[in-house]
Amino acid sequence: MFYALAKQEDYLKDKINLFVAMAPVLRLGNTSSKSLKGLANYKFTLGNTLKTFGIYEVMGVKWLSLVDKICGRMEAFCDMTHDFAEGDSKYNDAERADVSQGHFPHPASWKQLAHYAQSVDSGLFREFDYEEEKNMKKYGQASPPEIDVGKISHVPIAMFVGKQDPLANPTDTQWARDQIKTTIHYEEINNFDHGSFMLGKDMSFMDTVLKVVAQQVKVDKIEQDAEKSGVNIANLYGVY
Repeated sequence: MFYALAKQEDYLKDKINLFVAMAPVLRLGNTSSKSLKGLANYKFTLGNTLKTFGIYEVMGVKWLSLVDKICGRMEAFCDMTHDFAEGDSKYNDAERADVSQGHFPHPASWKQLAHYAQSVDSGLFREFDYEEEKNMKKYGQASPPEIDVGKISHVPIAMFVGKQDPLANPTDTQWARDQIKTTIHYEEINNFDHGSFMLGKDMSFMDTVLKVVAQQVKVDKIEQDAEKSGVNIANLYGVY
């Protein structure tokens, strides 16, 4: 969603009155996930290795029948998928986690995971890295361009971050908060990891989410009434 707003906010700004971002992942340079850091070692070889087995999606139809052969070549990659599959967390409700894992696995494009690996390695929020030759053809430069979230200037954004999130690490989310001028609410929640926004033992953060939504409805009405009256009003971002 951050990518879409950075690239096409003019198209989206009249369709979205508030973006509530829970566990927002942009930069990954400060991830604490050992398996994700290990995956960064395969940032350019992941796709080619999987394609030799005829696999274009991770944890898809062919995954279980070939997982042992794949893990023999990319141990860290399989550590990561195991972490996702296990889903065990002291911060989350065990019964909810069991229900969620009942729908596992969830297939994902290998390119998506390769992009994650590249993001961990570079520490930047940028386009997919096809390596120098292809980058020159696609982007006109040797390295992929950064995605400028500072361009987001209309859609209000509320961020909720887990302090123990290994993916959306608070150091990286604080960077995002400071880059995006339309951030109207930013909150770090203790004893919360990446899955806690769906599976957490304490879901009381939703009370704050609903308050932010209700406040934005009020702001929208003020703006609409002012527009009807032909009155110019100051930017209301940050009024709460």
